[in-house]
Amino acid sequence: MLLTLLRLLELKSGRIEIDGLDIKHVSLDILRQRCFVAVSQDPLLLFNETLRFNLDPEAAHSDRKITDMLSKVGLWQHFIVGQSVIEGKAFTHARPFGAGEHPILDRKMSLFRQMSVGQCQLFALCRALVKRTALRRAGLKPVILLDEVTSSLDPATESIIFRIVNDEFTKKGHTVIIVAHRLSALQEDTVVGRDAVALMEDGQLVELIRDVNAGTLDRIAKIR
Repeated sequence: MLLTLLRLLELKSGRIEIDGLDIKHVSLDILRQRCFVAVSQDPLLLFNETLRFNLDPEAAHSDRKITDMLSKVGLWQHFIVGQSVIEGKAFTHARPFGAGEHPILDRKMSLFRQMSVGQCQLFALCRALVKRTALRRAGLKPVILLDEVTSSLDPATESIIFRIVNDEFTKKGHTVIIVAHRLSALQEDTVVGRDAVALMEDGQLVELIRDVNAGTLDRIAKIR
């Protein structure tokens, strides 16, 4: 389904519309770069590139904006640990945009401590926040695609991720499509009248539940 939304697979019949526009009439670069922001199970870290490049390859944001987003997902402290106390204080204050190399953001990923599985997924979510912010600045509101982003995470990290998704995407008017096998993971953040659940099996839509709530999810989980 996600591959079809991104037109990595093309439809043989039927159509997909976003805001009334058939996506087959949208050029691939616009569709993938401006209509969707995707987060997969694989966080895709480029260890020979800088922290900045891994988050903001188009260099669209200031130091302050990037560090604020890292703080928002709880990762900024991870990257400044190991520095002296004086340096650590300096790194919390971003320098003017374009003022040269930043001592943290412009270091290669390979030079930092290894991140846990949960931290890697939070990093991928931070990258999505960075891209979303750039698109909103251009007056766009992309659809957010999350592909099993919490499948290997502990309940605490899973809860953090869904809280960020709810606060930074859903509450700010973005359509969010979450692929998940464990319905229980979605219970705390489900809102009646806002969210819907599509149950799929063997590539087919089995059931669409529009007025979904935590009790509905619990019932479905027990049946299936």
